[in-house]
Amino acid sequence: MKVNILFSFKNGPSGGGNHFLSLLHSEYLKMGIYENDPIKSDIVIVNSYHNLIKAAKLKNHYPNIKLVFRLGPIFYYHRGNIWKLMDKFIIALANKIADGIIFQSHWSLAEANKLGFNAQKNWRIVYNTAGQTFYRDDNFIKNHSKIKILAASWSSNKNKGSGYYEYLDKHLDFSKYQMSFIGNSPVKFKNIAILSPLDGKSLAQELKAAEMFIFAAKDDACSNMLIEAMAAGLAVVALNSGGSSELAQFGNCKLFSNEKELLDAIAGLVVSVDHRSGLGTAVTLPTPETVAREYLSVIDQDKKATECSFWLVLKVRFYISLFVLIGKLKFIYG
Repeated sequence: MKVNILFSFKNGPSGGGNHFLSLLHSEYLKMGIYENDPIKSDIVIVNSYHNLIKAAKLKNHYPNIKLVFRLGPIFYYHRGNIWKLMDKFIIALANKIADGIIFQSHWSLAEANKLGFNAQKNWRIVYNTAGQTFYRDDNFIKNHSKIKILAASWSSNKNKGSGYYEYLDKHLDFSKYQMSFIGNSPVKFKNIAILSPLDGKSLAQELKAAEMFIFAAKDDACSNMLIEAMAAGLAVVALNSGGSSELAQFGNCKLFSNEKELLDAIAGLVVSVDHRSGLGTAVTLPTPETVAREYLSVIDQDKKATECSFWLVLKVRFYISLFVLIGKLKFIYG
């Protein structure tokens, strides 16, 4: 069996999808089953809306190749109603040409059902996971006097939690805490330090040097950043939204729904600076190898592969082109 991931990998600072798929790629290389050429592969993993035209053309020319669609985010919640067209299109295309579908959380599945997902397809819920780089050594020593809190987002979208971070900037007790935000923020802070987006190794170092992680993104399917913070042994305070509430099972995590609950959750996790080594807890995340194998197990090897007609390829190409054009016109004319 040979596996390909139909995705353009990036080096340096990047989003959670790139982090996770790079980890998946590494696992398949270790297993000796990764194939760089999708044409020579038995299974090709398609990520969300990326390379849908290529996926359709591949299925049309090589119908025996089986496609696994990785679905999770619902884009119109973050990017506006125009993206609901794309969300529905992704689900409709997966219904037709996917041989197996991975949802990143129960929340993702529930949202896909609202958009017309065909539950008769082979599907499975598989949470993302973190690489060994993010796990903290038990002997890791902190050398700061205040309790160190981190938050992060590569996106400056307001639904990524900027309102809550702005609230903390005004109301957190900075005589007791120090807080840094890593990534791109749409607001300026007075007390919270801002760090530029970091690559995976540097991000891991920052996480392992902290005690607590705040995750305030709304309607997030399965945040890699949240998972990586848990892997690093941080206590986590997360917005009770999207798939984040499901991820709470993997670490020392308190959920919040409003600003008061946010401050109460932070206080509830902290006893004193002297006890900060006990803030985090051992996590029970699935190993990368386990997750990599689960992605393949969604495929029924005895079932005939799906097909993609030439007309469906044209339809995909037309729809994607039309969507891009609408996006450009919306950008120009508002």
